[in-house]
Formats: sequence, structure tokens, C-alpha cells
Amino acid sequence: MDSLKMSDSDALAILDEQVIRLTGKPAILCQPLLAQGNKAGVMVIGLDETEITHIKTHRDLLHMFAHHAATALLAHYAKEKVLFEVQAQRVDASYSMARKVVHEVNNPLSIIKNYLKLLGLKLEPHNIGQEEIRIINEEIDRVSQILTTFTSLSQKKIIKLEPVDLNHLVSNLVKIMAEPLARDHLIKLHTDLDPSLPPIEAENGVIKQVLINLVKNAAEALRDGGNIWITTRFVAPPESLESKEGFVELEIKDDGPGIPEPIKAKIFEPYTTTKDEGHPGLGLSIVYGIVTELGGTITCESEPKWGTTFKVTLPVKRD
Repeated sequence: MDSLKMSDSDALAILDEQVIRLTGKPAILCQPLLAQGNKAGVMVIGLDETEITHIKTHRDLLHMFAHHAATALLAHYAKEKVLFEVQAQRVDASYSMARKVVHEVNNPLSIIKNYLKLLGLKLEPHNIGQEEIRIINEEIDRVSQILTTFTSLSQKKIIKLEPVDLNHLVSNLVKIMAEPLARDHLIKLHTDLDPSLPPIEAENGVIKQVLINLVKNAAEALRDGGNIWITTRFVAPPESLESKEGFVELEIKDDGPGIPEPIKAKIFEPYTTTKDEGHPGLGLSIVYGIVTELGGTITCESEPKWGTTFKVTLPVKRD
């Protein structure tokens, strides 16, 4: 396509016009990348009139370069496909092992719930321990729900959307984790929760899973102690968007050693981990899957010696 020689009656597609603007040139050359009859992509080059003339005199060289580029890209795609298949096999093996232990794990959970019920009956109705028993019971139920998903892996779990109070979930998590983190690992939890935060459209169980995985990931990075900050805030939508609900932002930050750049580039892929050998590296992959299924986003920012920040945005419940 030579956009410089097109007549007024030849309308450029909107996409073509956008690509031309991105190149900062008056015209573009679109060169297919083909090798052995297989398509690897398209090479787009911004050109002016002088450069177009030069390109035309070296067309054979351009075709040769495009062929070599296509061959390299196809080889890369093939390698990525093999790696993906290997990862899929490892995940299947992990799930197979998990299914075998689900039944045995549920038995002690049931016993623990029974003992918690007996403990609750021994305490006065307004005893402070009743609230802690309630939270523990909820967490045991959540563990049972997670285990149940392993018995039906062929079916995609459907998240039942409901109004979720993110601040309430964070507060409950801090009640459970703050003391043991401080006592056993010298880690202090800090919170800065937006009091006017609207409910998000999600499911309590999966949001708890996101919170626990992100806090656990931050804690594991702080081997010599440190700080974890949990922040929530409302993010209003741009004026240009028709949707006026906006988003809720969850930020979990630590002051650990940071994540090496090669690992950060694939941090949300299964089996990617900064932990010791033997750690499965599935937590952040699970978080990424949940957040994207809910229509949200998650990003990772990390600097050596300055720590790591994970930012999650989730849509506000629509009226």
C-alpha cells in the first residue's frame, strides 16, 4: 500500500490512519512475514517519499529480510508452544495429586469445625472469642470450597457476582495475620483504607484468595522482617467513559529486596517464583486469573532494595 499516491476517492481505513500517525511518517509500507507458506505477522514501516523510492530499489533485500524474520519468529512461536504444553502437563499433574488428598483433608476440617462449635457453646455469647471463632469458621469453609474445586476441574468455576465490601475483608485478614506475622516473622502490617469505598462486584471467597495470596507473597519476600502496606481507594472513571461507576484499587506494598527483572517479566505465569526451590509458584498466577475474570487488572512494580507493589483494580458494583 502506497498511501502517498492514493486518490481522494480511495478511503484509508481508520486503522491504517492510526498506524500512519503512530509512525510519524506520511506513509507506511506493510510487508507480510512469510516462511514456508506460514504467516508469522506483518512488518509495518513508516516512510516518506524519498524512502519509498529507496525501498523500491532494494525490494529483493527487503523480501529476504522479511523471510529471515518470519523464520525466526515461527521458531520462537514453536518454542513458546512447547513450553506452554510442558507447563500445562505440570499443572495437570499437580491437580491430579490434589484430587487424591481432598477427601483426607476434608475429614480433619470437619473435626476442627465441630470442636469450634463446642468451644463457642462454652463461651458467653458476647465473649470476644466468639468473633474469632466466627472468622476461623469462615476460613475453614473457604478452604473446603477451594478443595471442592479440585474435584471438578473439567468444569470452569463460575464466580457468582455479589456486592463485596473490600475494606471488611482486609480488616478481617489483618485480625488473623497481623499478630503471627509480627511475632514469628517481625513483619508489621499497615492499612490505609478509604472509608467511602463502594462495594465491588465479585465474590467474597475469591477476593479473600486474592488478598491472602498477595499478602503471603509479600511476607515471603521479607525474610528478615519488614513492613507490608495494604491500601484501598476509589478511582473515578475518566470523563470520556460512558461508565460512571469507576474502580476500586487495592495496593499491597512491601519494603523487601524487590523482584529481579527476568522474573518480573513473567511474574504472573505458573511456576514462576522468587522463593526457594520446591515452592510451586502458583499464587500470583491464581490471583491473575481471578482478577482478569472479574474484569479487573493487576500490575507489578518493583525496584531492587526498594520493595515491590502489586496494584489490583476491580470494577465497582453497578446500580
